[in-house]
Amino acid sequence: AGIGGLKAGQDQIIAGLKLAVFGTEAQPGLKTLVENYAAIDAGINELISQIKNLSANMGSLPELISGLQQLSEQYDLFHQGLEQYTSAVSQLAGGVSSTDPNQPGLQSGFSRIAEGLGELKSGGKDLRKGGDKLVPGSTELTDGGTGLSSGLSELKDGVREYINGVKDLSSGLREYQDGLIAYTDGVNELAEGVNEFEAETQDIDQQLLDEIDKKIDEYLNKDFVPESFVSAQNVNVESVQFVFTTEEIPKPKAAVIEVPKEENGNFWDRVAGLFGG
Repeated sequence: AGIGGLKAGQDQIIAGLKLAVFGTEAQPGLKTLVENYAAIDAGINELISQIKNLSANMGSLPELISGLQQLSEQYDLFHQGLEQYTSAVSQLAGGVSSTDPNQPGLQSGFSRIAEGLGELKSGGKDLRKGGDKLVPGSTELTDGGTGLSSGLSELKDGVREYINGVKDLSSGLREYQDGLIAYTDGVNELAEGVNEFEAETQDIDQQLLDEIDKKIDEYLNKDFVPESFVSAQNVNVESVQFVFTTEEIPKPKAAVIEVPKEENGNFWDRVAGLFGG
């Protein structure tokens, strides 16, 4: 169970590493991130080039916008004065075409012309002021554009370092994945070896007993029935067999030594015996 759980965990790690490196369609991986950041790097290079051109020609963008707004306001005044001038000229033309030189329309037209020219003059002055403000604004815009260009260059360097870091991380993960695959293969082989060892040693006690009995039978040759040494029925014979028949040889008997018996008698009987009496 422990080996199986270890193998399952290793399979999950490998699947996660593959997902982290290669990704899916809905969730990009490290490879897609590197490609995207390479495109970002190219876009930043193009943006820096455009900012440099902008800073060389126009200057500070906020000041320029402020000057353009003022210019637009002064142009509105100029446009209003121009409309009044046009209306006055129209009335003047109508008054001149009249046969009565004392017609009130002629005097009114000239008055309107004077008012329109006054407003037109005032609008022109304001327009000039707006143009004068564009000059320092352009200078500040140039300085601001230069600073922005410098900042974008630093951003570009930072993004490049980040891209290199992502590439190194991707390479490291690939090496880790390769090592993990080799490690998993080793674990799988170990698991197979353990399973095989378990299967082979499951009845090791009985196997040992059977082997011992087998060896004892071989040494004792229990099933061997001796036949005539010339019989073809003899098998597993490692030495020559002989049968020698003789007469019965009896067991030697022990020698019996006779001890003379003592005769009972008195002293005179013994003396008589000595002399043959």
